[in-house]
Amino acid sequence: MNIHKTTNFKFFVLTVLIFLSQYTFSQYKEPDSYREPKKILTIKKSNSNDNVLFQKAISEVYKAGGGHVVVSSGTYTILNINLQSNVHIIFEKDVIIRPDMEKAPVHLKKGLKSGNIFQLGRKNFTENVSIRGSKKNNVRINFSEETAMLRAFNIGNCKNFKIANITIDDNKTLYSSLVLGWIGEKNGIGLIPTDGLVENFKAINANYEFGAVQAQSGLNIVFKDIESIGGVAVRLETGYKKMNDSGTGGLYDITVENLISRKGQAALLLQAHTLDHGDIVAKDISAYGSEFAVILEAAFVSRKNFDENPKKTHGTFQSVTIDKVKAVYEDGPIETKYAHLDKYPIELHPKIQVVTTNGEKQFFGPSIAAVAHLFKKDNNVKITNIKATGFTHHPDIITPENLNTKKKGIKELLSQKKPN
Repeated sequence: MNIHKTTNFKFFVLTVLIFLSQYTFSQYKEPDSYREPKKILTIKKSNSNDNVLFQKAISEVYKAGGGHVVVSSGTYTILNINLQSNVHIIFEKDVIIRPDMEKAPVHLKKGLKSGNIFQLGRKNFTENVSIRGSKKNNVRINFSEETAMLRAFNIGNCKNFKIANITIDDNKTLYSSLVLGWIGEKNGIGLIPTDGLVENFKAINANYEFGAVQAQSGLNIVFKDIESIGGVAVRLETGYKKMNDSGTGGLYDITVENLISRKGQAALLLQAHTLDHGDIVAKDISAYGSEFAVILEAAFVSRKNFDENPKKTHGTFQSVTIDKVKAVYEDGPIETKYAHLDKYPIELHPKIQVVTTNGEKQFFGPSIAAVAHLFKKDNNVKITNIKATGFTHHPDIITPENLNTKKKGIKELLSQKKPN
């Protein structure tokens, strides 16, 4: 969304109204290009270059006025495929997608190859598109042998889109499997995803700091039936520096439903950084053997990123409504991090493990609590119907008052020597 940071409330409201007047509110609707395709083109695995095969098919359907690209069963190796408006990719049974890393660029800072399997609205404005399996979770995108920085879907300036029925076999690669981002601004308006639906989406063996989905920006987006084994199922965190610098972008009218985290950080995480955001509505949020079901992290102004802009202040969410939270405690070991050690009750310290590998410490521990509500401002937060099973040392919702702010016992934890 395109919100300007300001201390003038009237100007803030006016900016919002101007922005909203440019959009029609409705989540994804099947467009004519899907319901009445002008062209249906089926591609099959051959000895040709799969990148060329996919991009050529997309271009042909686009030029015909829109329709379907049907992908037959087989294993395809592709990277950075750009979807065009009114084109819908439909995978048949037993399709496997692998990343084509041979020509992938190397990230200058990380020194790792990087790329996206599919890109929507990253180069040009794109609308009325979808990528879907023909049956629930029948399409597999396989990152299991990779150590690169990979996204299965990178979505930018895209309107009316659907991603459905996808399973990611990950290898704890960097980045979330599906990312909704900000690609810039035009006339003070953020170029972001709008009117989207992501459903029946699963990530297996996800990176602790990432997971299945991360949304940096988005307007009127629905995330439904999302599961992550490791990491976070849906991460509504908006720390991208360029977006924060611009004062445009953010999250507005976001709905999440039926999220599941297994042996990860959380099912749902929110963190505002420096932008002001709109309404978040969530229900049926579950965690099994994860640190939390829900984490509401305090807004964060990075000194490293914003020292040159001292006017940057903590962002907020207009409202957060969460109903039906379920968390099941397990002893672990569940991956955690140093920044979470103060969230553990002292009674659970004996269950925390510190593993040193090549001089670097990794932390593992048990589940912590159903919900961590750490917002510095209440942000009109409402959380109802929590069912926490097996947690004996923390309340259902922990707040800053429950944190071990004096870090009692943490020094002793760090002195553990358990080399991998």
